[in-house]
Amino acid sequence: MVVPGGQDVNQAACRAYFSTCEADEMQPRPPYWPKWRHYARLFQELYQGLDTVFDGDQPWTLFPVPALRTVVAGLNSSMAYSHRPDDQYGWVGAEQAAWFAQALRPYEQEGWLRLGALRHAPETGRALDPDDAGEGRTGTTARPARTTLGYDPGRTPGPGRRTTTPRLRDTDVLTRLTAPRLHLLLHGPTGDGRAASGPADAFALPLTSRDLPVLGAAGPGRHRHRL
Repeated sequence: MVVPGGQDVNQAACRAYFSTCEADEMQPRPPYWPKWRHYARLFQELYQGLDTVFDGDQPWTLFPVPALRTVVAGLNSSMAYSHRPDDQYGWVGAEQAAWFAQALRPYEQEGWLRLGALRHAPETGRALDPDDAGEGRTGTTARPARTTLGYDPGRTPGPGRRTTTPRLRDTDVLTRLTAPRLHLLLHGPTGDGRAASGPADAFALPLTSRDLPVLGAAGPGRHRHRL
């Protein structure tokens, strides 16, 4: 299963869209759909013939797996991205978060396993205690909250390199709307986004009634946590 991130945004296509809007004296319309043109083509090739959606009306995907009674919320955290540097951060948006909250409801009622996947790590969380975290149970409150998941303040970045992938700025929206429907949330690596490996994260996202386990990949496409 694939979900889009900042590197799936084609900046040239986005810049061209903005230029076209300027020529037509129109305002660019968020989330600037043409920026995902190449990702959408890849998505269609990967899931050809399957009942999965990623298009201009719904640039995110719900992946039901009936044989496993499992459903994955394929969140798009690149909604805010454009070719402009100030727009390059993680953002889900209230519309998407509310959509998933509604779409996951019947699976919750049927008792399916419900997973979430997104590229950008949540902005806040606390250390995950595997003995305490889980649905209906509260994680430890003795450990301090962490606001930079996977960041190593002692590591010196290379020249011109970003040390971490930008965080999800609207973690509060995700926590309030979508997260309560999930058993587990997976996110991409927190390094510069191109490294083959990096620090793997395991955290808890505090919800009203429990903690949601959040697991981060050690590298692109590498989730190797033992559950």
